[in-house]
Amino acid sequence: MVVLALLSGCTSGTQAACAGQCHAPYELDVFFHPGVSPTRAVQLLKECEHLPGVLRVGWDGAASLGVVYTTFFGPNSPSQGASLFSCLKRLRLGSAWPD
Repeated sequence: MVVLALLSGCTSGTQAACAGQCHAPYELDVFFHPGVSPTRAVQLLKECEHLPGVLRVGWDGAASLGVVYTTFFGPNSPSQGASLFSCLKRLRLGSAWPD
């Protein structure tokens, strides 16, 4: 019983676990149709680069996908993400936060 009390005291700290993206810049993966060159992909992403919360855009050659580096992460920031996701949708690009 004493052991349980000690263990619960150790795990009740304020640190939150994160799954890979614990602080900015966060990476949003962007998917392109087959045949789109890396140069063209970055040109398309630059149309969204000026939006609030977007730090920069780039190309991940190893994974063959675009990357948008942001100050926000996931569905917990809908106000910041709305304009970015609208821009990506207008460009007909799919996106996902990596695991």
